[in-house]
Amino acid sequence: MTAEYAKDLAGIADAGASAAETRMNYRTDNDEVLFDIQETIGILRKSNTGWTRELNVVSWNGGTPRFDIRDWDPMHEKMSRGITFTKAEADQICKWFSVRGTQLGRPADGAPEVPADDVPF
Repeated sequence: MTAEYAKDLAGIADAGASAAETRMNYRTDNDEVLFDIQETIGILRKSNTGWTRELNVVSWNGGTPRFDIRDWDPMHEKMSRGITFTKAEADQICKWFSVRGTQLGRPADGAPEVPADDVPF
């Protein structure tokens, strides 16, 4: 067991994922990655090439379904690197957004809050 793997196991225990789920992420380059897009929640953007950045519920290698954000080709045969979240992790991110809102950056101590209409998106 590598030190990196042991560290990941310890951190993931707090997030509610099992050691078996974590081991699936440590594969060799020759392994085929199997995926099952169980639900498309939404498309965040579409590029000129037709690839889309999507929020989906995906089961990777037969594992527990997770929220997943990544870019997909139009046929969903190829994908970019992305990020997956357990339900508990997604709930925590939603809490952070609800507290912070969509404001980017943090004002310096004593600086006025950025008005909502100045948000850069």
